[in-house]
Amino acid sequence: MIADISGYTAFLTGNELEHADGIIQDLTKGVLASFTPPWKLVKLEGDAAFFLGPAEYFADAERIFEAIERAYFDFADLRDDMQRSTTCQCSACSNIATLDLKFVSHFGGYLPQRLASVEDVAGPDVIVVHRLLKNHVREQGGVQAYALITQAVVSRMKEAAPALEAHAEEFEGVGEISGVVEDLARMRGEFLAARRVYVSAEEADYSTSWTVPLPPEIAWQYWVEPEKRARWSETPTIRSDPNSRGRLGAGASYHCAHGRGISLSRYLDWRPFDYSTTEKTTLTFSLTAPPAMVDTCELKALGPNETELTYRFRLKNRSLASRWRVKLIKPMLDRMFARDREKGLAAVAEDLRAIGQAAASEYQEAAL
Repeated sequence: MIADISGYTAFLTGNELEHADGIIQDLTKGVLASFTPPWKLVKLEGDAAFFLGPAEYFADAERIFEAIERAYFDFADLRDDMQRSTTCQCSACSNIATLDLKFVSHFGGYLPQRLASVEDVAGPDVIVVHRLLKNHVREQGGVQAYALITQAVVSRMKEAAPALEAHAEEFEGVGEISGVVEDLARMRGEFLAARRVYVSAEEADYSTSWTVPLPPEIAWQYWVEPEKRARWSETPTIRSDPNSRGRLGAGASYHCAHGRGISLSRYLDWRPFDYSTTEKTTLTFSLTAPPAMVDTCELKALGPNETELTYRFRLKNRSLASRWRVKLIKPMLDRMFARDREKGLAAVAEDLRAIGQAAASEYQEAAL
């Protein structure tokens, strides 16, 4: 993954250098802060930041798209806040809005290298992702802020390929590299316009929290990915249906079995890696089926590798009898979530050991 600040050279050379350099540094720090573990910064390359994301942590490439989108939203928010809050009239501070961000992402192998105390990576796929920075996305589509994601990444998505514009580049000695292009500015506009649906602690009919030894970006996977969720939840997902873009997110849905009951959950709000909110409807009734509700799962980073998950729900039927029923079954809900937490922590520990062994094996193989 390479995140590249667009307009960097013109901004530095065409404006007051001291202010321009400070602005670029603040925006670059913001980009780096968006890519938390398991992403690893390999190095800064002028106006670009080169990251690695280990395959063991990204079995579903859907999370790649989410990481890019989240990083761009953070960048654009910071840029716009800087533009609004500045009182300086110099040309650099007046032109902050001309800066933007683009991404290229590719999946492949690499060879770790160490020269003196400097760590780097090399290999054909490393060359490919750097070549992709010199592309024709803007000339062909007029998109300023974008993510160019190769087919090697897209093919690793669990669901169907996203509904994005196809794109291909030809490079001497490499051949054709195909992929898709996402318009990040348009995505951000839709994201800002989307209705926020969030069950707060004050309005919840039920709430529970627990911590996991994972950063939010990975803890999110154990909540939204069916395979990972099945490793800790006693209500396995039967089927998930993506939204109109072919993605998980607002409009996507999934079916769950609760004993003999089956419920439909539809995502109303989707904010990786902060929270998601769903609306649950019972399709076939049973005593174990959940009542109609709106629920939110919120993630909060407690440290580099620790996340607090908080689950809350609010009943759609606000009758006194319905709320009393929740109070009566609260001990049963607490026991259920306690079992899930215990099972989940064991699954996470097992997965981390497997990932560590796979990463060590990959490193040794590459070193050989």
